Amino acid sequence: MTITMRPSPPNLRDAPAVAELFVGVFRRDLLNFYPQSRFEPVIPGARPDDFKSGPNFHLIEESEEGDPLQVAIFGVRYRLAPRCGGRFSAHDRRMIRALGAVCGMR
Repeated sequence: MTITMRPSPPNLRDAPAVAELFVGVFRRDLLNFYPQSRFEPVIPGARPDDFKSGPNFHLIEESEEGDPLQVAIFGVRYRLAPRCGGRFSAHDRRMIRALGAVCGMR
């Protein structure tokens, strides 16, 4: 059995639309599980720009007391925070990682 890889297309004209679709799916799924959460880019107006490597989802743990969680998708960081000002539990963080993994498998 041989595995063949197709060459990547010379232009990635549709890549921004696909990246926006993936981010939208992740956002929708996240807000379905955690409807009282905020999902917003760390840098307002930031657009996905790392298309070749795929979604490349990363959960960035809270670094200091009170800092919200962050996720990176397609090279853009998004802030995740419960609206009540609390923190996500260890179970919540596992669920968010799972949502990102599923999004990456699509």
